[in-house]
Amino acid sequence: MTAKENSGFTITELMVSVVVLGLISLAATSTLSFGNRIWSKARTVPAVSLVEAEINTLRAAISRKISVNSEEGGGFAGSTTHFTFRGLVESTDNMFEIGSVTVEIQDDEMRIRSSNANVDRTKELRQIKPEKLAYYGKSGKNDASQWHDEWDAADPIPILVRLSLTDQQNDGLNELIFKISD
Repeated sequence: MTAKENSGFTITELMVSVVVLGLISLAATSTLSFGNRIWSKARTVPAVSLVEAEINTLRAAISRKISVNSEEGGGFAGSTTHFTFRGLVESTDNMFEIGSVTVEIQDDEMRIRSSNANVDRTKELRQIKPEKLAYYGKSGKNDASQWHDEWDAADPIPILVRLSLTDQQNDGLNELIFKISD
């Protein structure tokens, strides 16, 4: 062997190494690009999903109450800025306890407060902007069901509660109507 034969790589060896290096860099680029797409999708939760989650939280809070119409009224009172159920409230262990659920509007935010003998909880809803509350049913001595801005605790439970709201971007007024009693 002469020194000339050991002095470098052949053209075939160089071509093979360039092809292998190209395949490795192609695989690395594809993997990083795919990971970046997944990461950006995972970090971006649509605002619509957050609003729907808060509406479901509100529905769950309302559905956890049990108020019964009686001679003294329905255990429900409300105004344009809040309403409260007093009576039996379903606890986390599916038992019923005396308690209350209050939904209130304050400073363009909505809070749900539930309390019973053992636990007081507050949940702030930040994705929906509440406007006002209204109540549908027979109030006082009025025989006809109609919408009211106020609801007295001495009256029977309203049939419906209407919550007028907009989302954070003020895209438009929406109404949520919850059935409270029959």
